[in-house]
Amino acid sequence: MQRLNEEVAERDTADMQARWPEARRAVILTGTGPIADDTADALRTWGATPSRFATIQELSRDPILRDETCADDPSLVISYADSPNERQHWGLLDAQRRPSVAWLRTYREGDVCFVDPLTLAAGDATADHVLRRRIAASLTPTAMTEWIHNAPGATTVPDTYARAMTVSKVLTVALAWAQQAPTLTHHRHTLWKLVPATGRTTEHPILGYEPPYLPDQPQATA
Repeated sequence: MQRLNEEVAERDTADMQARWPEARRAVILTGTGPIADDTADALRTWGATPSRFATIQELSRDPILRDETCADDPSLVISYADSPNERQHWGLLDAQRRPSVAWLRTYREGDVCFVDPLTLAAGDATADHVLRRRIAASLTPTAMTEWIHNAPGATTVPDTYARAMTVSKVLTVALAWAQQAPTLTHHRHTLWKLVPATGRTTEHPILGYEPPYLPDQPQATA
């Protein structure tokens, strides 16, 4: 019986290591609300050890992201936002992100839920790339721009199933990162969208690009 218990414990440990490798259990979660709470619960249940921050600004001031002694340790930042106002500082993480830090963004606009492509390395799509791609693909780009930048904050709690589907997508991408799965390439180039009113999910290709050339500012002369 003792040998059996030891064997079961060893198998459980091996399964946990396979599901979420120990070296990649450091996950940072920013944002508040039911979807962020459910995401934190899912991460803990499946083996990650999430650290939570209310906003990107709060995270950017914390040594956890600026500790140079951890520069080579792989970690994942998952950010959730209920409104454009909560996303306006996401560029801070694009500017400060270390090569070892992956970033996954999820957010709501009204009742519609999005999960951005995973930003894993230089050249991957940033939060700004995704917004520009969405505007460029819109039949009414002016109205889309107004909506993206001025959409009101969420006034309703997402229903149980919209939360479940969104958290499931986030967990799927996070697991692919943790396991270094072959599907990682797909997640790095795909925007996921859920429209609860119709129950439809769609995926859209998003690619990063080099910033357009900008001449240096002329130096002032005495």
